[in-house]
Amino acid sequence: MDFGKVIAGFLFSAVGFVAWRYGRRRDSPRHMLLGAALMAYTFVVPETAAWTWGTGAALSLACLLP
Repeated sequence: MDFGKVIAGFLFSAVGFVAWRYGRRRDSPRHMLLGAALMAYTFVVPETAAWTWGTGAALSLACLLP
């Protein structure tokens, strides 16, 4: 396990938890789904840190789009 992947998993899981809570309070299924995906995606992406960082960044940006 790569240290960069561990850091990315922790960072994006925290962002995912905040997005999930925001979606729950605002009754927004989109934000709840993206938040859950951010919390769980590190278990299914390949073992490279680049995939982990890229997927996390893409899902985080999707949370910010209207």
